[in-house]
Amino acid sequence: MFRDEASKGNFVIADQTLSALELLEADRIAAIKNVERLTSLIEEISPATKAVVEGPDFWNEKLGFEWLIGGQLAKQSVSMLVADPGLGKTTLMAQMTLSLSTGRSFLGSPPAPAARTLLIQAEGSRGAFQGRWRSACEAMGIEQSETRGWFIQADGSRDFFRDFEIGSRGFERGIEQSRAQLVILDTIGFFAQFNENDPNEWREKVMKPLRRCSIKTGVSFVLVHHQPKITDSNRDNRDGRGTSAMLGDCDHFWRLERVKDEQGLRDFVVRKNKYGTEETLRLSFDLGNAIFRPANVPIKEKP
Repeated sequence: MFRDEASKGNFVIADQTLSALELLEADRIAAIKNVERLTSLIEEISPATKAVVEGPDFWNEKLGFEWLIGGQLAKQSVSMLVADPGLGKTTLMAQMTLSLSTGRSFLGSPPAPAARTLLIQAEGSRGAFQGRWRSACEAMGIEQSETRGWFIQADGSRDFFRDFEIGSRGFERGIEQSRAQLVILDTIGFFAQFNENDPNEWREKVMKPLRRCSIKTGVSFVLVHHQPKITDSNRDNRDGRGTSAMLGDCDHFWRLERVKDEQGLRDFVVRKNKYGTEETLRLSFDLGNAIFRPANVPIKEKP
């Protein structure tokens, strides 16, 4: 390896010119693979490593189940919210993160201890979102100083495939710097390149890396996704665009739906709650203040 003065800081290896950054990245990847190989070898020869435990040992394990948001969102979980465009899914996720980071109730849930949150918002104008976020803070009675546990990606991070791709170092760095217990990925298509109709790609590119990260860091994830176009066959039961494995693999699965003939109402449908109750919450959507509130309006059963 030698420095090529003509290339202004690049290095030449075997007739290929690589930038110093690319060279370091290649070295990092090689080092990670070597560490993984050595770790595997250590586990194979270590007598202390157990792949399985017997019933009496499992009986005595000190385990505990905890909610991040009481009855709605479990710790170390992967969840998904699906909705049509313009119904307020980003606004709802902003409200969820603000509620959790300040220890406030979310949609009537019991207030939980404050926890750090990270919302990576990839769609729409950052300035427009900031305006809605400030409006929500004001409506919720949140002062600027109370938002210290609430995080968003730094301004300028617009290449989400590069900066926050699931499983990448940048993705892990964002979680490490925020020390978040809840991370919102809005929307999922900006954070992983996969065929959404292929269950194997969904699991390999999205679910497995998120599960590994959750086990390692204790973080919970909520993935925001779009609904498919309405057809005669799916009109009354749309569970997000793509493979049905998304519903099957997530711990919590929510739909935000429009209420017919009611512009200011939404139904928050708990389609799946692995650890709690499946229900539908009718919400009032205050667009001016960018906030949702439980609505005292009865929900009519679909015929």
